[in-house]
Amino acid sequence: MPFLQEKFPTFRQFAEATLADIYTPAALTTAGKLECTELRSVILINDGHGAFRIVALPRLQQVAPAFGVVVADFDADGAQDIFTSHNFYGPQPETGRMSGGLSMLLRGVGDGSFEPVWPDDSGLIIHEDARAVTLCDLNDDDRPDLVIACNDDRGRVFHNQGSGNNHSLRVRLKGRSGNLRGIGARVRVNASWQAPQTVEVLAGSGYLSQSTSDLFFGLGAQLGDVQIEVRWPNGELSSVAAQSDQGLVIISRPPI
Repeated sequence: MPFLQEKFPTFRQFAEATLADIYTPAALTTAGKLECTELRSVILINDGHGAFRIVALPRLQQVAPAFGVVVADFDADGAQDIFTSHNFYGPQPETGRMSGGLSMLLRGVGDGSFEPVWPDDSGLIIHEDARAVTLCDLNDDDRPDLVIACNDDRGRVFHNQGSGNNHSLRVRLKGRSGNLRGIGARVRVNASWQAPQTVEVLAGSGYLSQSTSDLFFGLGAQLGDVQIEVRWPNGELSSVAAQSDQGLVIISRPPI
């Protein structure tokens, strides 16, 4: 908008101007109006009846924009955690880089709230313009690892070192022709010593990215029997028994 330079000789004058100072009344009358009422990174908690409650993530998460987001039980304690990639190097030139973040691991408490894990404790330190985040098991230890794509830079790989004696169960579905990975299936793991966990197999996990279709469930340090229930995309049900320290469990869709 070249006219701004003529109308406002200094940055201060432009910063103090209202929309009515900048545009004509006719332009404002015909313009569409949008309002942003929430600038924080938040999660939406489903109450089970079709309504959602907004919960802002901890203050440390808000230091920079977050593009990549994955949810998994990284410490295998039975509560889902969140990892987000930070920073944005491509805003308008006059805004400048948003580069105050190092990316952030948020440990789930189990009641829908999360606590920040400082980067020096988590080992997850990414200074760059981090975008896509994907989950995978790179070394076959049944724990979710992280692969992060950075804009105009090298990717980053982080191996999950585990959390004490906690067990991580990895579930892999084998579907039929046309949906070999069981996309859309929901897997529920029941263990008597903790609340049930349900995870869905998804296609696509963020900015031009795709996580593994394997699902990860944290079962704590307890040894015992667990029951794995699968609701396939067409409504079919499967149920198998496993041990909490079994590692990888492969479940095939029943034949027609």
